[in-house]
Amino acid sequence: MIKAARRITAAEAAGLVKSGDWVDYGAVLAQPDVFDSALAARGIELRGVKIRACLSTRPRAVLEADPKREHFQWYNWHFGGYDRKKHDAGLCHYIPCNLGEIPDYYRRFIDPPDIVVLKTRDVDANGFFNLSAANLWHRAMDRAVARLIAAEVGDGACPPRTRTRISTPYIKTFIYFFFGKPHSMRFDNEYISPSRRRLPSSQRSGRKIRVRR
Repeated sequence: MIKAARRITAAEAAGLVKSGDWVDYGAVLAQPDVFDSALAARGIELRGVKIRACLSTRPRAVLEADPKREHFQWYNWHFGGYDRKKHDAGLCHYIPCNLGEIPDYYRRFIDPPDIVVLKTRDVDANGFFNLSAANLWHRAMDRAVARLIAAEVGDGACPPRTRTRISTPYIKTFIYFFFGKPHSMRFDNEYISPSRRRLPSSQRSGRKIRVRR
């Protein structure tokens, strides 16, 4: 039986989280923003919510709203500039890993997360939510999830350039989606490691690269 995704609000999606749950935010551009804010707003109601993510490109509301870690625990596969600052402040745990093996971690070794929330393109005619530029281990997560998946649809996300997508017709969980902010799949330059930032043209090296003919 093919199941259609059910549309809810970000606040309703955050309301599905229970104390003690494992919530997976995915990696880099797939991390949700509107859901993150909605979950942070519920912080006082929750205890011991464990959130797993990778390489944050902007501040996360759940961390900013809970500086004493009374409600949320943040675990990270790989640090960006923001994650490292939070780690140094005692607000972020590093997960030792081999990044290339993470899909297999989800398939065979990690207990299935309770909720996965990923930023995606809008659903297509075949019922798929394309992950656009965030084509990492997320496909392994949609098959491993225990309770449900929610897609934060960003109209400003990059056009789909890969076949990596949340395959809603085939997984055995409840699927929800809600709309995020337009143009929400962008890097916040302040929180990218300095060596990776795109410098203004006035600061770029004038050295030319010689091309062999």
